[in-house]
Amino acid sequence: METAARPYICDLPASDYDRLAVNKRVLLHVKARYTLLVASRNVTLALPEDLLRRLKVVAAKQDTSISALLTATLSQLADQEEGYAEARDGMLADLARGYDLGTQGKITWSRDSLHER
Repeated sequence: METAARPYICDLPASDYDRLAVNKRVLLHVKARYTLLVASRNVTLALPEDLLRRLKVVAAKQDTSISALLTATLSQLADQEEGYAEARDGMLADLARGYDLGTQGKITWSRDSLHER
């Protein structure tokens, strides 16, 4: 079951929120909390004691689990790598296709004429 907080509008005194207020109303964003049921597999990790202790502190501050922290971090890493691969493939396709330099394929200058002073 998925539940997510939606942005909502509340009345606020304009004097308190002059730079944010629009007609004395402000759009507030609430941190979304939701649970998704997804197929997953257990993985065993060997982590140094110090790192594990630090991860427990980070997870507690964020009111989550070490597993959720690792899942989010690894998901972000995978997304970045996929994005890089897509960008690289797009650039290679652009290079293979070539760019229109407005010359209609004719070179109307010489190297010497470009370097004349």
